[in-house]
Amino acid sequence: NILAAWGPKALSQALIDADPLLSTHCRFVSIHRHDEGFWPTSGRVHDGSPSIVNIPLRGRGFGDPDYLAVFEDVVIPLGLDFAPTLVIVSAGFDCADGDALGRFKVSPEGFRCMTRLMQGLNVPTLLVLEGGYDVDAAQAEPHKALCDGVAASVQGLLEGPPLGPP
Repeated sequence: NILAAWGPKALSQALIDADPLLSTHCRFVSIHRHDEGFWPTSGRVHDGSPSIVNIPLRGRGFGDPDYLAVFEDVVIPLGLDFAPTLVIVSAGFDCADGDALGRFKVSPEGFRCMTRLMQGLNVPTLLVLEGGYDVDAAQAEPHKALCDGVAASVQGLLEGPPLGPP
């Protein structure tokens, strides 16, 4: 059993829905911005098979408290119930504070905490970097949000799961 978390929703959802083996043995969780007309427009709550758990957020400015609440209320309980043997995190950082497209406010500390929470499922956790970030080339450090998020996630892997039950 595989638990995949946080994006890219359109491709992952289509792959899981199209394959009976994946549909049976995978759960895909996507926490994402979902405003009217916002690309890729998929990802509504009831899109896809029962193996797909979409958590669409409308608007801008969602940050650490919002994402950590989703992890505590949805992602971790789903993981505990599904009992995966592997967690694959499609590590998207368009929700990072500073990404011009996502316009959310997840901090590096938030990414570190989410990574540690996933490790609390006590199964191997693999982070796979996504792409497609909207950076402002005019900024002194246009990739800062992405780099800080990646570094914090790796730090979370190194630290391991938080103490106590998830």
